[in-house]
Amino acid sequence: MTEQNDIKVSCVIPAFNAAGCVGRAIDSVLGQTLGVYEIIVVDDGSTDETGKVVQSYGEKVNYIRQENAGVSVARNTAIQAATGNWIAFLDADDQWLEQKNAIQTEIIKQNPDLRWCAANYIISKGGKRQILGNEELMRKALKGRSFYENYFVASTTGGCYAHTQTMMIRKDVFDEVGFFEPGKQRLEDLDVWWKIGYRYPKIGYTHEPLTIMHLEEHDPSLVYFRMQEKRGVEIRELATRHLPMAEQFGVSNVFKPFLAKQLKGRMRSMLFNGFGDDARDTVRRFKKLFPWYLRWGVLSLTVFPKLTSAGMRSISAGKRWLKLNRHVTRHYSQADVDKHVEK
Repeated sequence: MTEQNDIKVSCVIPAFNAAGCVGRAIDSVLGQTLGVYEIIVVDDGSTDETGKVVQSYGEKVNYIRQENAGVSVARNTAIQAATGNWIAFLDADDQWLEQKNAIQTEIIKQNPDLRWCAANYIISKGGKRQILGNEELMRKALKGRSFYENYFVASTTGGCYAHTQTMMIRKDVFDEVGFFEPGKQRLEDLDVWWKIGYRYPKIGYTHEPLTIMHLEEHDPSLVYFRMQEKRGVEIRELATRHLPMAEQFGVSNVFKPFLAKQLKGRMRSMLFNGFGDDARDTVRRFKKLFPWYLRWGVLSLTVFPKLTSAGMRSISAGKRWLKLNRHVTRHYSQADVDKHVEK
């Protein structure tokens, strides 16, 4: 059990050629209303001025440099070097809002049996900021609590949007579930979250967005991996590995609906981008997760994938023009979003 006065948060930041943004990430941690125990930045073999930027913070930041090995190994290096008993994550191109550590630490104090905690977050792209989840729906789903009883159930019902930069996890949990898989560039985080969810379904959560995920940054080295994600390559591989794990832990009843939702979202992306073969492969490989009409619909739409893609893009453009998108911006004005940032 976590003692209320024994929460020592180590913030780990993997960085690769992040000289232009890593300072913003570090500043956002240093600017917390409740300071963290330590900040660890692992420079994953950068060839730009990343090291110089990080080292300019002196003793405020523990700087570690390693040969380029990928984000998973960089995070693992930081976790192993951490001396705190809780690990909080932040990517070099993202930032925390100033109340993040205080709010999540309080959630853990209120619920000492928790092993992990997450939060809603903001996406920043093209000069606009959007809250990812509907705060009002999340508030109702939480029912006055600061946790969800089951991560998979809450995620399936849309109440638990959790991204890496919102995660705070007890360090000893990694000894049990393992670390991030080396060599993985995409979905390496989901692999770990799902493993934690099997063992510790209860997750601390707040509907209030606590971090900003910046999508403005463009890393050319990730273009290939992002395309693979749009094709659903990683999610199919991940699903194949985790289905037997969920059965082993006796949680297939909640994991399968969760996975079906994950795969349906990816299939929409496949169809939107014209990857008909990948959509067919997904629905056939995991046919037991989907009703017959969905399988039939997807297979029908992949007969002429380019036509389907063009149609979906036209519908999407029309919705944007008519402002009919069912996105969070329908619930929140820009002023509402900015209020969170300015707190």
